[in-house]
Amino acid sequence: MESQTNISWKELKCNDSGERGSHTSTTYKNYVVTIGGNKDLHAPLMLDDITVLDVHKGTLQAVKPSNALFVGRFDHSACLYKEQKIVVFGGYNEDSLNETGVLTIKSSEPFVVEWEILKTKGDEKIHRFGHSANIYENSMYVFGGVDQEQQSSNQLWQLDLDKLEWTRCQTKGESPTERNGHGSVLYKKQLIIFGGFSFQKQELMNDLWLFNLENLEWLKINPVNDLPPVRKNSPAIENKGKIYIFGGLLENECKSDFWEYCIEKNEWKRLPDKDEAPSPRGGHTLAYCEGNLVVWGGFDTAYSGLPSIFTLQIGK
Repeated sequence: MESQTNISWKELKCNDSGERGSHTSTTYKNYVVTIGGNKDLHAPLMLDDITVLDVHKGTLQAVKPSNALFVGRFDHSACLYKEQKIVVFGGYNEDSLNETGVLTIKSSEPFVVEWEILKTKGDEKIHRFGHSANIYENSMYVFGGVDQEQQSSNQLWQLDLDKLEWTRCQTKGESPTERNGHGSVLYKKQLIIFGGFSFQKQELMNDLWLFNLENLEWLKINPVNDLPPVRKNSPAIENKGKIYIFGGLLENECKSDFWEYCIEKNEWKRLPDKDEAPSPRGGHTLAYCEGNLVVWGGFDTAYSGLPSIFTLQIGK
């Protein structure tokens, strides 16, 4: 990122994106594709829509798939795969889900998409919401989340996207505490996990963990300086060896602080607050697109969905 003094948030004045939180946002070329979510945690209204932001033009469009196989949900995951497919897993709709769907982007001008529900093996034990998912090579790795017993998990599962088969990873080393609502990024051959919440312990966290995808070993990271305060529902994004987090939920409040973690230096840095920054929120999404960090939606302190979209230039 450029000098701290050059941080400048911009709220996009585009047509209404609709109030939502606990949705997903996935970067495709110069677009951010948002799927599903929830309008209000007090009276859940699961969304099944697809909204696409053109970052170049600052415009939104609602996209209707050619088929309607996707069930409304929130707290699911979505990962770009093979450049034009978005793999969606799990989420919540009256119960935790174990469904894996693929949204194929047929074209972007105009935007044409199609759903496919995958028939996977071994998925009966992995109903999840509030988990994280990252794709490495031809596998999707799902960590944590809430299971069918409404308990947070610390299991790591692998979905082979060629064989369409789930297996639980037999990991080495001390594992992170069970959690949901954590942030997760893929960096080279590693998963990096931050924060989250444990249902069993009723505890918020701010710890940092690394998982080596080559030797399947967990390692707790101890940064050289203080970590950000505890939080949940604070997504993370990686760009050029730095991880960014913004905001998040506490017990009775939302955060609006902005942090950067330098992987090489093993150092956290709080970035300066700005008047034009997004309001406090959690359950929003972070996406990196065309040199911009994109903050979309989320919940406010009253757990109502927010419609706003902000961008911040952090360089290509």
